[in-house]
Amino acid sequence: MVRDNKRIAAPDNCLSPTTFKEKAELKIVNKGVRNDGRAADELKSISLQVGTIPSVTGSAYLECGKTKLICSVNGPRDVLNKSESSVKGQLFCEFKYAMFSSKEKQSYMPTDEEISISKTIQEALEPVILLHKFPKSRLDIAIVVLENDGGAVGAAITCAGAALSNAGVEMYDLPVGCSLVHCDSQFLVDPTAEEELYCKSKENCKYMALAMMVKYKNQVIYLDSFDCVSHELLTESLNILQTSCHKILDNVQLCLKQHIEEENEDDEPNEGAISKRADAQLKLLQPQKYMNTFLENNIRPDARGLTSFRSVLINVSSVGTACGSALIRHGDTSVLCGIKAELTNPLLKEPDNGFFVPNVTLTSLCSNRYVPGPPTEQAQVYSHIIMDLWKSSSFLNPTDLCIVPSKLAWCLFAEMICLSYDGNILDACILALMAALKNTKLPEVIVNEETNAIKVTNNLVNLKVDYYIMSATYAVLGENCVADPSSEEESLAKSCITVFLKSSEETTVHSFGPVKEEQIFHCIGCSKKRYSEIKALLESLN
Repeated sequence: MVRDNKRIAAPDNCLSPTTFKEKAELKIVNKGVRNDGRAADELKSISLQVGTIPSVTGSAYLECGKTKLICSVNGPRDVLNKSESSVKGQLFCEFKYAMFSSKEKQSYMPTDEEISISKTIQEALEPVILLHKFPKSRLDIAIVVLENDGGAVGAAITCAGAALSNAGVEMYDLPVGCSLVHCDSQFLVDPTAEEELYCKSKENCKYMALAMMVKYKNQVIYLDSFDCVSHELLTESLNILQTSCHKILDNVQLCLKQHIEEENEDDEPNEGAISKRADAQLKLLQPQKYMNTFLENNIRPDARGLTSFRSVLINVSSVGTACGSALIRHGDTSVLCGIKAELTNPLLKEPDNGFFVPNVTLTSLCSNRYVPGPPTEQAQVYSHIIMDLWKSSSFLNPTDLCIVPSKLAWCLFAEMICLSYDGNILDACILALMAALKNTKLPEVIVNEETNAIKVTNNLVNLKVDYYIMSATYAVLGENCVADPSSEEESLAKSCITVFLKSSEETTVHSFGPVKEEQIFHCIGCSKKRYSEIKALLESLN
C-alpha cells in the first residue's frame, strides 16, 4: 500500500461501518416507481450555476438529483513541458471524488478509477474545444465530485462544458452526458448510485453511458458500457440516451442564457461602472498605492473597517453521504468540510483513545494560483496546525471516540476543501470543521462481550464536541492590522497574525514576519469579541 506522506496519516486497519451492518435485500423498482420516486424514463432534476468561483477563468456547479459536482477552468496558461508545446493547444483534466462523496470513504490519493475517468473526460472534451485557438498553451480543468449518487462521469462532462462556456473557451457545441441501466427487462434512465450498484451485482444487467454534441450533428464524444450488449439493446439504448441528452442540453442552455442576461445588466454603462474600471486599472498597475489610498482613510477596498470581518454564511448537512458536513462562505472564500467515520483498533499505548485525521485540500479548483498535483505546502501546514490544535485543546475528546477500550474505536476523517479562494483560508477551514463536527452523527455500535462480534445499527448518535475553537487572522499592512484579509491584502502584507481561541480567556498566537507587541494585543482584543459572535452562531446551528 502506497503511503501518503503529504497528508495526516490514519491507522492502517480502518474499516467502514457498513461492513458490520446487516445487508438488506435491495429492490430498485416497486410497481413502476423507483426508490427516489421517479419513473423509469425520468431524468434527475438538474440545477446548474456558472461563475461560482471568482478567482478562476470559468466555473460551474451542477446538481443532478443528489449528485453534486463543481468544476473550474484555468487558462490558457503556459504548458508544463516546453518541449511538448505545439501549434495546437493542450488540455489537462483532473477528476477527483471528495473523501466524503460516497457511502464508503474515498482515498485522498488519486485512484486508478479517478485517473482513468480524468483521461476519459479529457479525451471526450478535446474534440469539442477549438484547441488551435490557443497554440503553445494549455487549459486546466478540475472537477470534484462532492456527493456521488450515480452518473458522475456524464454529469462531470456536462459540468465541464458549462464551465468552459463560462470561461469563454470556443467550442463546436456544448457537451452533455447521461447514462442508463437495463435490468429486469426495463431501462432506468439517469441511474442513482444504488441502481448502478444493483446493476453491477446482477448478471443480466447492463450499463451504458453516453456524452455527445447534440447540436453538432449528434456527434458522440464518449461511450461506455459494462458487459456485452446485443445489437438490438445497443440501438435502443442509444436512442434513449440521445433523447435524454437533448433534454439536458435544453436545461444547460437556459441556465447559461440567464447568467449572460444577468451579466449584461450589470455591465450597463453608468458613472459607477466607469469609476470601477478606473479603480481596477489602478489596482492592477499600482496595487500598493491603491491599498494605501484606502488605509489612509481607515477603510478597505471592500468598504469594511480595518477590524471588520466579512459576514459568515453557514449551511450544514449539505452532503448526504457524509456523517456531518458544513459549507462556510465569507466574502468570496468558500470551504466545504465533510466528516467520515471508520472503525479501527486503539493503539496499545492509548487503549482508551480514538483518532482524528484532518486534511485541508487546496487545488486548482479554487484559484488560478494553484496547479494540478499533490497537496501544496500551504495545505500541509494548515492540516498540521489543525491537528496540533486538536492535540493541545481536545475540542474533541479522544476518549469519547473509544467504543470498547483496547478493542474498538472511531477514526474520524475531516476533509476541508476550498471551493473558492479569496484569502483567509485557515479561519474558514477551522470554522467549517467546528460546524461539521457539531452536525456529525455516528451510527450506534454494539459489541458482543462473549464473541466480540460487531454490529452497527441504523440508530444515530450526536457527536460530542467539548469546545469550539476559533481563529482570527490579521494582515499587517504598515502600521495597520486588517482583520479577515482578502487575497489581495494577503499578497501585500509582509506580516500576519493569527489568534486561536479556545474560550474568551484562553488564547494562542501564531505570527510570521515582523510584528509589534501592541499590534499583537490589539489583535487579541478584537479576536475575543469575534469569538463570542462565532460561538453564538455555532450554537444556533441545528
